[in-house]
Amino acid sequence: MGVLSTAGGRNQFTVFFDCRANATTFWAVVVQRVLNEHPAEARRRPRLSLREMLVDVFARPKRMPVAEVRVPREWSSAAGAGGPYEVLFSEARRLVRVAGRDFALPADHRTLVLLAVEPSDRSGDWAITSHMIDIAPCPCSSVDRALDKEANLRRMSDENRERDRAWQAAVATDPIIQSFVQAAEAR
Repeated sequence: MGVLSTAGGRNQFTVFFDCRANATTFWAVVVQRVLNEHPAEARRRPRLSLREMLVDVFARPKRMPVAEVRVPREWSSAAGAGGPYEVLFSEARRLVRVAGRDFALPADHRTLVLLAVEPSDRSGDWAITSHMIDIAPCPCSSVDRALDKEANLRRMSDENRERDRAWQAAVATDPIIQSFVQAAEAR
């Protein structure tokens, strides 16, 4: 089970996928149109002095901290866990949750697409529409013990790029999704 999430701009994409039997299956694509800036995601204040910058560089741990992500029970994967843009996925229950609402995965091989618009005020409800698209499976594989580490990394990187191209191409060619994305960009 895998999840990838892109942030930036007015549209945030979350893709849930699985790699089995040497093929990637795409379960769901969630496109969230973000209208409000939330305090937790606001930009940091600029450093006021050289001293502050030096403290940041030298007094901080040298390792990058790993964010602790807590996926609620009964959910197998999440993006933005616990935050205002939380998206949850349950493979066992075949559900995707966006803004507290559950959506069932299609019974066939199609990919569920959820187009969600954040309310203009915090007390409102998200407007969410569902849609189905076809995303052809793409190859995936596990580590090949016969290859060295570098060769495995190159192969996995190539497969990751191919997976990204597959879902991005499907999203880019679907008129309903493109209309949704372009409406946000026009604002």
